[in-house]
Amino acid sequence: MKALNEINLNTNKPDERNEAIQILSQLNLVSKLLQSKNVDLLKATDNLKNAKTNLEQFRNGYENAKANALNIASKWKVNPEFSNKRKKIIKKHFDELAQDFSQLHNRFVGMNEVCNLFNFMSPSVLISLPEKDIMEYSQKIQLRYSNDLSAEFPLQLVMLVSMTTIKEELAKLNSIKEFLEFLIKQPLLTSSVPEVATALILFLTLPVTSANAERSFSKLKLIKNYLRSTQEQERLSDLAILAIEAKEAEKMDIKELIKTFSELKARKKNF
Repeated sequence: MKALNEINLNTNKPDERNEAIQILSQLNLVSKLLQSKNVDLLKATDNLKNAKTNLEQFRNGYENAKANALNIASKWKVNPEFSNKRKKIIKKHFDELAQDFSQLHNRFVGMNEVCNLFNFMSPSVLISLPEKDIMEYSQKIQLRYSNDLSAEFPLQLVMLVSMTTIKEELAKLNSIKEFLEFLIKQPLLTSSVPEVATALILFLTLPVTSANAERSFSKLKLIKNYLRSTQEQERLSDLAILAIEAKEAEKMDIKELIKTFSELKARKKNF
């Protein structure tokens, strides 16, 4: 592994680097995906399952991987010696991810449960299910989130899928996010099936990782420095929203915002 890291850090040739990190490329892809802003639970779960399978194959074929690493190291003239160091005894915490793959499985049990619950709402799956199964699966979601969804949710979902034109449009969609965007673009349709839209929003707002929250706190440190240490909470929250949603803020018309603000704050007397 040291030889592969040395090649990855020191070489300037893309081919060498790609060959050196081939063993751990799947982990890198999953890590980047989990940190992206547009990832949803279904995509994350599928990629985690693939990564787990690849890791298990890597562990079972460790000798082959080691031989492959030695060949790559010798090919690029890197010293392939494996140093024998004294085994360090490190205190492990109860929530630490151990090398045992059962720990990797247990870490994402909750995510798998939620994905299994909402998986049928993926457009490609939804249009292929009979009404009986749609009613059964949607009732499970309604019971699980009874505070957010009413008992009309199963009926609204069945009615929506039974429409021929809607079914044809759903066949063109690839994800639950696209399903929700399709409903939002049609207000009249959304008003007839509000519980379906609520269920889709509920699924998409479930966080995959804490990466977005960590980004928000990182941005907060930049905003609240020693020069702004006395500002109130409301102003701090507003500045944080503008900084976090910078792309959306850039799309706003500044002149229109100033005009609206001046109209709200103008002190005029009507005679």
